[in-house]
This record gives sequence, structure tokens and C-alpha cells, in this order.
Amino acid sequence: MQLTGEVPLIRSDEEREAERLKIYALLVEETPQSVIVDKTGIEKSRVSRITAELLKNEFLEVKVHGKPILYRKGKNGNILDKALLQRQVAVNSSGVTKVAPIRPPNVTRVHHLKYRLNVIRKGDVESFKQTVNGNEITRPLFTHARKPYRGTQRYDGKVPYNDTFVTVELEESSNRTSIYICPPAMDMTSDEIREGKHKQQAVKVCTDIAAFLQSNAGWQFGLPEETDWKVHYGCDTPQVMKGLTDRITMHSTDHKAMLSDSEGRHEMEFTDSTQAAVWLELPGEVIRLKGSIREIAEGIREINDVLQEVKTALESTTQINAITTEVMARDAIQKVKLRKADAKNEVEATTASLPYEGVAYQ
Repeated sequence: MQLTGEVPLIRSDEEREAERLKIYALLVEETPQSVIVDKTGIEKSRVSRITAELLKNEFLEVKVHGKPILYRKGKNGNILDKALLQRQVAVNSSGVTKVAPIRPPNVTRVHHLKYRLNVIRKGDVESFKQTVNGNEITRPLFTHARKPYRGTQRYDGKVPYNDTFVTVELEESSNRTSIYICPPAMDMTSDEIREGKHKQQAVKVCTDIAAFLQSNAGWQFGLPEETDWKVHYGCDTPQVMKGLTDRITMHSTDHKAMLSDSEGRHEMEFTDSTQAAVWLELPGEVIRLKGSIREIAEGIREINDVLQEVKTALESTTQINAITTEVMARDAIQKVKLRKADAKNEVEATTASLPYEGVAYQ
């Protein structure tokens, strides 16, 4: 019987699945396995075994061969992405996108942001160096070339920012070199988007990334500039509409509002900040309007009751007045008749009492 030593750790299926999802999320963010071991405390052999399983099942694929090997999402990666969202697995290691909590209904997801940095001095294009936990690692920068467009060469890349990676694009033409930065989506209230705080936050992201590339890859840039990209404001749709967003494409006649199910979110997307703000405030306005309508209806009912009472009173008064008028008329007629009779009697009496002064004829 074993009396001393460590008690073997028995982990549940739920814990094992959470661990697998955490390792997957880290690898997708191009985190080397050695850094995962240091950050999470998971044994190296277990990290290697889980990585091999993820590759075999095509959840991952190798992006960069070498030391260290870097991975990206495979063709089945969306399955685990959904699992991450459903389980809300907390991935707190540096350089990993944390699973966002469910957003309250009074915010909009501001995304589709894009800013331009004019290049003053070109630095290292293919890679940059980054220190993680005291270890210097080399990460790829602009390694994915796009198809040239009108004499312009374009390349895609990613740069770490806080706990996520930000998409960057290099564009080179005969007379200008620019880097485009796509700041991550941000949640904003209606007041914040009216005040333009999403723009302020986006400029800050671009400025921080410019400073990072200057320090780690030798680049130098001008100030961030807005592009002609239309910013999208995604607002969660009511539950009753969620069956439509994944099957039906709908948009307004001015194309400023549309149903969307991008990234697994069921949203009403706007390209106009004012419309998005109104949509966010609409539920509260409807509640207030319902309350006002209810008060108005109650007031109308009270007024109607009073009018009915007034009507009844007027009808009663009219009836009383009619009866009174009729009685008064009868009295007046009776008085006239009496006066007429008295006058007639008086005339007859006076005539009878007068002496006869006529001439008698034989």
C-alpha cells in the first residue's frame, strides 16, 4: 500500500476537453509549444500528443516549418472554435485571444475597421523578434503574398496586440509603401459610437502597433489615416430573427442595414453609426412608449367616463328643463285663459249695469 508520495491526479473528461481546447487556441495564435508549456504548466509530452491529434484530425495545419514550428487553423478548426464559444473556455496565457463573454444587448460590435500608415522607413518584411517570458522568439511578418493588382504588390501578416493578433497588410507600389492595420472588433454603447470613441480606440491600436514594429522590426511610419472602408456596427438580433440570419440575406433599400451571421453571431449590421445607435436604444424606447401609450389610454378612458357622466347629466337636465318649460307653459296658458275669462265677465257685468238712454219707438 502506498503511504507517501503524490496522489495521482484524476481529471474528468470535461477538464481534458478544456485542456485540449486551450492548447488548440494557443497553437492557432501561433504560440510555440515550449511557450505553451511554460505558460500553462501542462506537461510537454501532453502538449505534443494533443498537438499531434489536432493535426491528424485536421483541426490544425503547419504554417511555418522550422524552430519553432508554428500552426494555423485547419479545415476542421471551426468545430473547435464553436466549442470554445459554447464552453467559454478561459485561455489566460499571453498572446491568446480570450473568449469574450456574452455581450449585453445595449452594445454594438464595431468591426471592419481599416487604417493606413504611410511608410517613412522600411524595416524587416519577413519577420520580427519578440521577447516572451524572457525568451526571444522570431515570428513571421509579411509572408503571405497576394496576387498583384495594377502594379501593386500586397502581402498579409499578423502582429500581436495585448491578448490577440491584429491583421496587417503591406502594400508596395512604384511611388508609395503603406501598411494597413485592421484593429480588432470592439464593443461600444450608443453614446460611445456617437462620440466617435471607436475611432479614438482604433487610432490608439494603430499607434501602438506602429511603435511595436518600429522597436522590433525597424519600421518608421507617419500618423494613422482613415481609409474609405465602411465600418460595420453589429447589433444582436432578437431571438425570433435568429432562424433567418443563417438562411436569408436581407438588407435595407439604402444598403445601410443587413442581416448577418458572420463568425457565428446573429446580428443586424449597420454601416451608419446613427442607425446602429437608434437600434440599440429602440428596445428601451419601445418600453417607454408602451408605458406612455398605456398612460394615454388610461387618461382617454377616464375622459370618456367623465364625458359619459356629463352626457347623462345633460340629458337629465334637458329632460328636467323640458318638463319645467312644459309646466310653465301650461301655467302661463292657464293664467291667460283665466285672465281672458275674467275680462269677459267684467265686460258683461259693466254692460248690464248701464242705464238705457235710447228712444222708444212705438
